[in-house]
Amino acid sequence: MPSERLQKKTTIAEGGLVETLDVLSLTKFPGRLAVSNNYEVGLSGGYRRIDGYVKYSTTEVSGTGAILGAAVFNSGVVVAREHASSGNTEVFFGTGSSWGSKINSDTRTAQGKHRFWRYNWNGTESIIGCDGGQYAFKYDGSTYTVLNGTGSPANPKFVTEFKDHMFFAGYSANSSGIIFSAPADETKFLTIDGGGEIIVGDEIMNIHVFRDMLIIFCKHSLHKLTGSSMFDFKVEPITERLGCLASDSIVELGGELLFLAPDGIRTIAATEKIGDIELASLTRDIQKRISDCLSVSGSSNVVAVGVRTKNHYRMFCPTSSISVPDAAGIILGLRKNSQGQLVWEAGALTGFKPSVVDSDFVGDDELVIHGSLDDGFIFKQESGNTFNGANIPSSMNFVDDDFGDDTIRKVFHRLHMFYKPEGPISLTVKAILDYGDESISQPLSFTITSGGGIGYYSSSSLYGTATYGTPTGAIQKHQHLIGSGIALSLQILSEDTNPSHSIQGYQTEFVIGDRR
Repeated sequence: MPSERLQKKTTIAEGGLVETLDVLSLTKFPGRLAVSNNYEVGLSGGYRRIDGYVKYSTTEVSGTGAILGAAVFNSGVVVAREHASSGNTEVFFGTGSSWGSKINSDTRTAQGKHRFWRYNWNGTESIIGCDGGQYAFKYDGSTYTVLNGTGSPANPKFVTEFKDHMFFAGYSANSSGIIFSAPADETKFLTIDGGGEIIVGDEIMNIHVFRDMLIIFCKHSLHKLTGSSMFDFKVEPITERLGCLASDSIVELGGELLFLAPDGIRTIAATEKIGDIELASLTRDIQKRISDCLSVSGSSNVVAVGVRTKNHYRMFCPTSSISVPDAAGIILGLRKNSQGQLVWEAGALTGFKPSVVDSDFVGDDELVIHGSLDDGFIFKQESGNTFNGANIPSSMNFVDDDFGDDTIRKVFHRLHMFYKPEGPISLTVKAILDYGDESISQPLSFTITSGGGIGYYSSSSLYGTATYGTPTGAIQKHQHLIGSGIALSLQILSEDTNPSHSIQGYQTEFVIGDRR
């Protein structure tokens, strides 16, 4: 005889997107997602719909084509774009209003993507830019300087400051070489001044500082450079078995250095044991999605940025032939899960089409930007409730849960949804039985709507216009279910301009039925 006792199953929203397991294997991981679009790891738990983006300046950067380079600098943004008539590249600086006149005094033949590095050697914030076609340049907020001294690399693609030396790589004279400057002097490169060149024997894809090492990302290998001067600089291999697939996928975040390798997004983590390097893949669960993104955009178009206040890594795979709503990306978030473990969780992004990205702190606030692949606008991420005025689409499907036995029918009674709104909310929720079997009667979808979230007395929540007294914890939505089956999953959809919300989890009430 089947038991008539009402049972409850609580599902915590954690674990992220998983696409590499079969349906039956997924039932062992309730709380993970079979579908995820535009949801991130929530700082207060659960899955949170991402914030929107707005124009950093309502003025378009002068020129034609895509934004070639953009970097947060000196409480503003440095931008490069091709001139509309001459075809040369021009560099601008702005703080959110207009971009003004170009800051470069030289004639820069139009090249590809510009990359930048911020540094401060003498009490003045400075930035170096290079484009792989001509000499690098330096800008300190007032003076623009071309770095074309004796021994300077003629056309570097990559630049990084390490141990008070400026390192350049990706120049045409030697694609496996690195030229470094004299100590604390980015204009001198001769050996007599303390400069020099290092050869690693593999095409360099980028270079990046990580703790006390300079990591050299090559096409087929990875190396580390240690030491502090020309007298003790030393290059050692990390691995000869894999390299970096995309030059602009490298981001330092959460004590890790992330990059795109042929088998997915990996980390280079320095462990407590000095000199021990650990390589770890983070995206095995979504490897096909990454492969699909690359097949559309190609690795040269891949760009990535870190949102450090959230420990989020965002990788975008745009191409000019794809519309903005269809442009794809990947998001990774670092979370301490319910078992107390630090884990990376993955999700999918759509609606971003950047040619370049960057982030840095301006005062206490983090500024995350991207330059458009379609036009001359710079956009500020983590801002607003729209994608530049368009609705933000979001969707998630929790994996199917068979409640421990896929041969026993369950009669479902009620569903308790736990969510946290940050303002008005409108969600469509549907319980899906038996892996979406269309031959059985499926429960009707229902909506979760709310007129407001938490109101705080501030410049954005004014007395008399905000809603006060809303509970700060998760809100429950109780919904009767009519139906029975061996497994259940939950689908949540929205596409609107409402503020963000978090899905914390759900609880299912059911009675055990007969064995199938």
